[in-house]
Amino acid sequence: MKAAPLGELPLDDLLGLLAHLPGPPDIARWQHLAKSTPTYWYRLMQPWVCLGILHHAKDEPWPTSTRREVLVDLAFGVEDWVADAALFALVTAAYREPDLRPQVRQLVRARLDAAVAANRLVTIEESLAQLMIVTPGCRQDDRALATAVLARAAQDDEEDDEPAPVAKRRWWQRDS
Repeated sequence: MKAAPLGELPLDDLLGLLAHLPGPPDIARWQHLAKSTPTYWYRLMQPWVCLGILHHAKDEPWPTSTRREVLVDLAFGVEDWVADAALFALVTAAYREPDLRPQVRQLVRARLDAAVAANRLVTIEESLAQLMIVTPGCRQDDRALATAVLARAAQDDEEDDEPAPVAKRRWWQRDS
């Protein structure tokens, strides 16, 4: 409910905030965080803005609402934190409104399926898998896919931690 006042902002302002977030407040802990982990502030704020979009024009019926249309468009837009934040807002809506659960589950699954099928690095794939697991109505096959994505990510992290093998140089390969 703390994001509800954001929903009173014009939609253009909310969308603008997703790309042009203000800096952190002039409070010591936020300033420290902004210096030590600069992306954290933005990663924290974008879900709040999407929750604001979730509260935008609440009088419109959900199926044809601007808020639903915008969040779905953002969720299936560029593979970035905004897409992830939009899905987070949709998952939040599904927790609050049980009638939305099947549709939101399908949206999260479709986005996760697209990330897995991309055959390239999708930076939000792990986050999408985590969202799938916490989505109300998550089925066993959804959970199995999400768990496989997370296991693969953990394995990739372990492989990245291992030093690369040093190739032995033979006497005929030495520098002259």
